Amino acid sequence: ILFLLLWSRFASGRPTRCSLSRNFLRYFPDAPEAQIECKACPKCPEGTGLTPLCGSKISNYTIIKCEPCRENATFSDTHSIESCRPCHDCGLRNIIQQCTPYQNRKCGNRCPERHFLDNNGFCQECYFCCSDVPESSRLKSFTNSNECIPLKGIQGAKDRDGSTETVEDVLEADDHEESTTSEPRKDQPKTDLIPADCKVSEMPQLRNHKNQILLHYVQRMLDPLEKQTKKNWRSIGQILNVSEEDLDLIDTDYGAGRSPTVSLIDTLSTFTIVPSMRSFVEALVACNRYNVAINICNWSWELRTAQ
Repeated sequence: ILFLLLWSRFASGRPTRCSLSRNFLRYFPDAPEAQIECKACPKCPEGTGLTPLCGSKISNYTIIKCEPCRENATFSDTHSIESCRPCHDCGLRNIIQQCTPYQNRKCGNRCPERHFLDNNGFCQECYFCCSDVPESSRLKSFTNSNECIPLKGIQGAKDRDGSTETVEDVLEADDHEESTTSEPRKDQPKTDLIPADCKVSEMPQLRNHKNQILLHYVQRMLDPLEKQTKKNWRSIGQILNVSEEDLDLIDTDYGAGRSPTVSLIDTLSTFTIVPSMRSFVEALVACNRYNVAINICNWSWELRTAQ
């Protein structure tokens, strides 16, 4: 009988009988010879999530609990064994429903002024938007990822090379045209304007005099798909020593609707030595994104201390 009891206890602790989708693998660091046990993951009510993640390998000292989800960061809308899930990132799209611990964020299909919604559901900056193009057409009609609608055929406008274009408030050329020449530029970015101790992790908090957030500007510039003459977030990440594995994960998040530039900044912010804003600008210069680099250098840095 004693043998059967011992055998039963041994068999019940075998990891092969443990479903990682519903159990923890619990080990005993003070007794290395002890078998790893299966411990069922408890369910947590809505608004809370299981910690640690169900299926994790934990010691017998690990405290298993239901932690409240964080406002505007994580949520749980089910009574289950799941951990809190990240809130959906709307990027530049309008928000219909804010993220709470009990519900996910819901995004609309409206973009800010001078932007359109592309086929992937991202707001892209419009270049050469015409004054007589209504906002509804501006969101739906575009010839490529960087134009709202071609100028030819619109009353009072000629081709982009024409001299009688009627474009209202044409966006500054430095936001949509990067020089492809190999000759040295006269307007080199002045990185010394950026505080030496400023890190890329501060980007979401940095605002200018118009209350615009620096990260949103950088996101608009670096999110679009990379072209031979216009490098994007991935090239910047490679220069700043982000691993290809992490870059691929960012790409996966991109497909799920998260801004790759935001994910890149989040990844860089986890580095033991977080890159400085000056290093970020130098990476932009190395990728020939001079105009983005110059705009960052000319940011309202005097407001940084007040933030």
